[in-house]
Formats: sequence, structure tokens, C-alpha cells
Amino acid sequence: MITVRLKGGLGNQMFQYALGRCLAIRNRDELQLDLNFLNNRTPRANFTFREYDLDVFELKAATVSSPRELTPAARLSYSPLAGFLRLDRMLSRLVPVGNQQVCRNNLSGFDPKILELKGELYLDGYWQSPKYFEEIAGQLRREFTVRPELTRPDSGIADLIRNSQSVSLNVRRSDFVTNPKAAKVHGVITVEYYRHAERIIAERVPDPHFFVSSDDVQWCRNNLKFDHPVDFFESHDNGHKFANKFWLMTLCRHFIIPNSTYAWWPAWLNTNSDKMIVAPKRWFLDERKNTADLFPNSWIRI
Repeated sequence: MITVRLKGGLGNQMFQYALGRCLAIRNRDELQLDLNFLNNRTPRANFTFREYDLDVFELKAATVSSPRELTPAARLSYSPLAGFLRLDRMLSRLVPVGNQQVCRNNLSGFDPKILELKGELYLDGYWQSPKYFEEIAGQLRREFTVRPELTRPDSGIADLIRNSQSVSLNVRRSDFVTNPKAAKVHGVITVEYYRHAERIIAERVPDPHFFVSSDDVQWCRNNLKFDHPVDFFESHDNGHKFANKFWLMTLCRHFIIPNSTYAWWPAWLNTNSDKMIVAPKRWFLDERKNTADLFPNSWIRI
């Protein structure tokens, strides 16, 4: 059994699922998703609680919602002993307990040894690199298709996106601005970044049309000025768990993304052969975090 501990929002959960699915296929094994961390509502300072968001897709993986359903090795992650041992700070380290290996990765870059693992595995990390799943890219693009009943293809904006040189421009603010801990880790992408990215796109794409999505659309209206046509996704475009907005983003031809995995995935999922993707060179404020393997070589980093 390959068990993946889910944590973070939709984008992070997708990275975690992708590695788990890849290892399950390699090992001809079953994949199981551990929801215990997501479901835990124990108060924590400066912490953004998340939900299980992968149900916006039709995925074939069992879920577990109680530590009792896990092996002793996996349950160790939820014991007071885990914090004492500082297990969450281990980087790409295997901790064998009984017949299961607990593998941890805390944003330490791509580790090719992970893909060679065999046997009972418990994966606890972020796994933010497409190198962990590039061999099953086609399958993941099919699995990460938003459930049709959660999309609104008749809203008009989908046709506008399809019939233009559409550029998805996503702005992440929310907890990156209001949560001191998140702000210290991620920082906020500047207006200058988006202006620079617009110029890069406009130099190579004829008649670009920008489609802005954000968790703070009013801030975008007040602060982002464009030299080209622009439309803003409104609250009614979001849909259940932001699934419709995610789907609309995947329809765009080109992408300008912030330091957000939620925006990373529509850019990667899109199959437009001549797509341009602009991403920030600095993904975290702490430059010691290794993000070199997060971006395909064709993406432009500024």
C-alpha cells in the first residue's frame, strides 16, 4: 500500500497525490490518501486550516480519516513523539518502522531515490517537482480534470477564453498577506512583477487578452493596470471549492502565475503546444529552499 499524507490546499494536495499515484503504478500497488492532518482542527497559531479538495476530480483512491486506520509507522506522525523527534524537519529521509517506510520531504528539491522505493510506503511531504510524475503526465492530466458538474461552460467567459489569445493571470493574496507566518515564508508578489510579465507576454503573443483570477479581485482592480484587454473572474465564477475558476484557468493559452501551487497546476495541465508561462524566480522568501526542480525548462522565470 502507498499512503500519502495530504496537507495544504488544492495545489499542494495535487503534488502529493501525483507522486503517490506514480509510485503506486510503478509498484503495481494501491494508493491511499490520509486525511487526518486535514481534518485535525486543533487550534494552531497563524495556521490556515484546509479541507480535502481533491474531490473536485474523479480520482480512484481510498481515503482514511482516523489514525487507527493507519499502520504503526504512519501513526507515529500523529503522536507527541513526532514533534519531540522533530520528524517534520527531516529532509528526504526514510524512517523504517515495522514493515513500512515513512518517507519525508520538506521542500528540499527533487530526490530521484524516492521513485525507486518499494514495499509499504507512507509519504509525508510536499513533493513539489514535476520530475516526480513526468512519466505519468498524460494520465494525471486526465485524472486532474474537473468534474463536469462543477464547471459552467455556458457562462460566456469560457468561450471568450477559447476564442482569444487568453492569458491566465493569477494573484495570490489572502493568507500570504494576513497570516504573519505565511507572509514570512512566501512573501507577496509585487505589482512590478505582473507589469514585467505582461510586457514579456505582449512581446511574443499577438493581441493578448488577460483573464485575472484572485482571492482579492477588488485589490487587482485597484492596483493592476493593463495595456491590453482584461477581464476579471468574479465571485460567481469560482464555483464549489473554486473548481470552476480552476477549470477556466486551464482553458487559457498562456499563463502568468504567482508563487502559488494552485496557479502552477493549470499552467502545467494545459496542453497548448506554444503556451508561454511566466513564473516568479523567487518562490519563497527563504532562498535556501530548493525550487530549481519545480519549473519545466520552458517556463520563463523573472
